[in-house]
Amino acid sequence: MSVKSFLQAGLILFCIAIASISFNLNCDKNALNPPDEGISVGFLTALPLNEKDIDLFVNLGHLNPPGHTFPSDHGGFYLKIWQKKVNVYAPGTMKITEISVIKHISDGITDYALTLSSEYGSFQVVLGHLSGINDAILAQAPPLENGQCENYMAGGKNYQKCTIRVKIPIKAGEIMGVAGGNPGQYGVDFGTFDHTKKINFATNRFNDYQYPYTVSPLDYFTDEITKKLAPICGDYICGARLIRTTPPIGGTVTYDIAGTAQGLWFKKGASTFPEDVHVALIFDNVEANLPVFSVGTSIDGLKSGLYTFQTKTNGILNRAFKDVVPDDQIYRYEITHRCYGVSIPNTIILLKMLTKTELQIECQNISQGPDWKFTSKAVIFER
Repeated sequence: MSVKSFLQAGLILFCIAIASISFNLNCDKNALNPPDEGISVGFLTALPLNEKDIDLFVNLGHLNPPGHTFPSDHGGFYLKIWQKKVNVYAPGTMKITEISVIKHISDGITDYALTLSSEYGSFQVVLGHLSGINDAILAQAPPLENGQCENYMAGGKNYQKCTIRVKIPIKAGEIMGVAGGNPGQYGVDFGTFDHTKKINFATNRFNDYQYPYTVSPLDYFTDEITKKLAPICGDYICGARLIRTTPPIGGTVTYDIAGTAQGLWFKKGASTFPEDVHVALIFDNVEANLPVFSVGTSIDGLKSGLYTFQTKTNGILNRAFKDVVPDDQIYRYEITHRCYGVSIPNTIILLKMLTKTELQIECQNISQGPDWKFTSKAVIFER
């Protein structure tokens, strides 16, 4: 499977869709309905795909800069045979609240997304990259072309997304549609969001989005389903199928440590989304102890991508992100490419915490030091 194509065109698009869904998807942010009962292990009682159709279950935290510079708030399922259409099932007894049709204008294909909600809206499931919606569901919905539409660009390609709001009850295990068969799409995106739980990021930029309510589906499926998914939970990284063995197996997006360099950073003056211009100083979603620079498009001289390093426990070379604080030190990183494991010739990253909420980064040629100093090419990121 062409992992690069799927992740660039697929997960980026899904992330943009998720980012546009505000907290009040099914409830008033300032006047919440009572939280749903029983939203815990066992609430999701059905696999969204037949087990025989699943190649890999992708955990939270996937990275694919620049479109996916921040750790992904959803995982998904890779199909064993993406060329054929397979059934997609409701993972729990819920209600469908949104149906979206996405036209991939540049690629000439169309796919669909569904949002499912618990009774009072405190828990949502979002599925993306369906190649078709069940006729029985469409019969209960207004025409998709009458939905609220927006045009946008992602990964250099043009899209149009039209969304309608509905209230269609569905039972666990019912067929909602199909996936597969679309060129360049190799799986189904699957995200879960629990509004009774909130991640405390070191920023308030996400307060109007779903991101702080990201949870792993493995914490909501039945034990029987989790036992099936955990052994195939991981990601395709650099074309290799890798399985995560470090808890939490379902991954995480929770990396921020306030007052340190570790976590998610926004280019100063830029909007929260899209993520392309930002950076993340975090860890790999499969090799959980591997530190990574997830670099967007803002650092001159450093291509957008994932870079790692050999962590040191003292000094200013290759220090752990959590050890970098506003101490007036300039920290230096000798980096290697995440995919190829080879050093980037004559290249270093300089890092300095200006304040508890500002971080300065610059890529330099190793011949520029010592003494290491920032130049006019340095970029400031903030929280």
